[in-house]
Amino acid sequence: MLRAIPIHVEPSDGESLDSWLSAYAHRLQVLPRELLTAIGIPGGNAYRDYTVRLFPSEAADISWVTGIETDALQTMTLARYDGRALTLVEGDRRICRFELMPRVTGGRFCPKCLKDTGGRWRLSWRLSWSFACPIHRCLLVDRCPDCGAVPRGNRGIGYLIAPGHCTAKIPGQPRKDRCRADLSRAKTPTLRVGSRVLAAQRWISDLIEAQEPDDAAARAILADLATVSGRILAQARPESVRQCGARFAAALTEARTTGRIKRLRGLFPEQDAVLAAAALTAAVEVVDAVIQQRPTPSLRSLVKADLDTRSATTPLEYVDDWNFATDELRSAVIDIYADTIAHVDALRLRAFSLTPRRPTQSATVATRHRKIPELCWRRISLMLNPGITSEIFREALSVALLLPGSLERELEKHASRLSSHYPGRTSYMLQRLRQNSGKAGFDAICRVADYLDESEPVIDYRRRRQLVGPRLLPERTWFALCRDHDLESGMRGAKLRAARCYLYTTLTGTSLIQAPKGFYLPSNALRMHYESFVYRMDARLAGALHGYGRDYLASLGITDEPITWQPPTSILDGLDLPGTHPDSRDVDAVHTAIAEGVPSCGAVAELFGTTREHIRCILADHPRPYQEPKPRTVPNSSRRYREVRSVLSRSALDQWATRGVRSVRQLSVKTGIDRRLIARRLHELDMPILDPGGQARYAIDRDWLYRRYVIEGRTHGQIAAEAHVSQSTIERLTAAYGIPNRTRGGGSRIEAIRTRREATHYRAPLRRVLTGRGAWSRLERFSLIVARGSMGGAADEIGCHASVLSVQLTRLEHEAGSPLWDRAAGTPTREGGVLLAQYQAAIEEKAPR
Repeated sequence: MLRAIPIHVEPSDGESLDSWLSAYAHRLQVLPRELLTAIGIPGGNAYRDYTVRLFPSEAADISWVTGIETDALQTMTLARYDGRALTLVEGDRRICRFELMPRVTGGRFCPKCLKDTGGRWRLSWRLSWSFACPIHRCLLVDRCPDCGAVPRGNRGIGYLIAPGHCTAKIPGQPRKDRCRADLSRAKTPTLRVGSRVLAAQRWISDLIEAQEPDDAAARAILADLATVSGRILAQARPESVRQCGARFAAALTEARTTGRIKRLRGLFPEQDAVLAAAALTAAVEVVDAVIQQRPTPSLRSLVKADLDTRSATTPLEYVDDWNFATDELRSAVIDIYADTIAHVDALRLRAFSLTPRRPTQSATVATRHRKIPELCWRRISLMLNPGITSEIFREALSVALLLPGSLERELEKHASRLSSHYPGRTSYMLQRLRQNSGKAGFDAICRVADYLDESEPVIDYRRRRQLVGPRLLPERTWFALCRDHDLESGMRGAKLRAARCYLYTTLTGTSLIQAPKGFYLPSNALRMHYESFVYRMDARLAGALHGYGRDYLASLGITDEPITWQPPTSILDGLDLPGTHPDSRDVDAVHTAIAEGVPSCGAVAELFGTTREHIRCILADHPRPYQEPKPRTVPNSSRRYREVRSVLSRSALDQWATRGVRSVRQLSVKTGIDRRLIARRLHELDMPILDPGGQARYAIDRDWLYRRYVIEGRTHGQIAAEAHVSQSTIERLTAAYGIPNRTRGGGSRIEAIRTRREATHYRAPLRRVLTGRGAWSRLERFSLIVARGSMGGAADEIGCHASVLSVQLTRLEHEAGSPLWDRAAGTPTREGGVLLAQYQAAIEEKAPR
């Protein structure tokens, strides 16, 4: 049974548990094992290192016997530093040997502190981070001045020896014989006032003892100190510690010569306070500069020494050597290292950005190319361009956006993901960007890449490059577009070609230099005409082309993407970039200059003191307002041709045809309009142009036409192909013979007519969805969606996009008048189940018996 000891010995401030127990035993004049037995710890455990950790039951027993609070006892153990200055093995009385430069046993000491306190040992002396005494301005001592042993290295409180005396065993003597030298007599060098070594010791001590930052933050900083100091000792260059003083540089030189420095990463020369002071003092200056975001010439010197002494290695292997460091230190190392490696590798490491780090395998980075056009966005490119030709820079910048965080360094492979054929331009672009913008250019590229990685894809450019093809903007559609929006269609197809190229590069983000056949501009004349077309494009024409682009994308099953998109320029705020901000000019002033007749984009750029690409960017974002064309005297003037279009409408030409006036010459005589304008109008309306005075060479009677069109339900185009005439001829003949015309479009096709006739045999809701062409196919796909339980599964089976099935299902629901499929639950609604049952019954009924 434990009994309270009537004599109390109070621990001194900051004293370690083993020191207090030793002083307690000496005060009671008992053997340490007898004291341990009295406080509830068996005497056989005298040599266990209780200073590492006291378990709660042990602390309670000691507190009961000695009258010292348990909290005070716990603060006398190394557990108070656990997770901050060292790491203890969970549930055990052991120090982890491979984290934060641990000191397993023993400790340094200050002889003057021992003399002042009567031989009491401070707990902080057990830490590898302690190398100097700020109170007495001296280095700590590593060894006994008599026997040379490491003090208190026996893991316990030892024999009955006076406090402040050496407890080491004398070699060759019985175990009970101890050195017992007075350690307060040890000699140690005194440091001058304002010494860097003392300042470093106070910095480390404040970090370890402070309540803020928390354990994790302090541990991270100490990990950086361990990393940097270990590298300083491994290099063993006297110049790296020369600012500490000649004594420390000489000690480092002597240690390198004798081979006393441990070169294992994470370990530390425990026995030498001079080396510890030198390395940690230099490391504190490096780490503190990194924390304060100040220039770090010492760190730059360390990295340079690494590069001078290391064998050939890849950039990623060198960065791996700093894995134990924090992100801030590793970022500073990468920024320094990036000046010595290729720009491609620097960008892969995200050098000069806020988050430099080693590339890793990432699905987000691997799919980033789907979000990037082959020609990078105008606004971002304009801000970054250091003076390179616009199209070359935009193409190279798109490839560069694939580099941050990528394990792949081959530019050819990155370029192939964007369908680009000139990867070599990227290296040249990065070189120019680095020269003209310093770190800001690379930081901007990393910011854009991070923004793309963190946001959902707005446009899948890879899909668009695959789907947008030669059927973009057919000639008849272009003429109809111009007719509906009162626009000039142009002569000989030049304006149509330019409009197609504009739509292609707008939708896909692809360079016209590398565009497929049909959108490629092989000559300078064509490229100049295209530039003029884009320069003179007004809001009405741009709106018409964008409206067609939306419809075209919808026909490809792309309904969830805008026509164009660009990342916000706000992500580059605060960077000193070499280019021009796209919003730095007055848009109205640019529009006014164009309206006043400035002939070209280059002339406008010269007028405002900017670049042509800046003017193109302004006009792309803000097309100039539509203006009525000025009257001209040439036959094909805009105003004259608009008058011709109103006179020669389709109905007017049909009326002339019923009177026998069909040729261009006859129409010119009757209307007084120039024959070239009449021929242009007939071509626009897809009407045949007859020879002067000639008649149509066909023989089609009314009965045959009525049977084909009304009874058999053929379209004008199908009848025209059978009769070997133009579709407009059949349309005129149906009007001339008084045959009522059906509505234009898919509803007039034979399949649609038959489907509508079949619908009368069924009940709702099946009757309501049988509206025309493709109705049975939509029902079949709805059945497949139900069977697979999702649109994605059904799309995979039939080999299409899920968005196509979504559009078809939406049409079915609109025609049925109610929801058919619960998208959240993945099950058909009640109405959908009824429709599915009717469809299956109809299919069984139609099946051959």
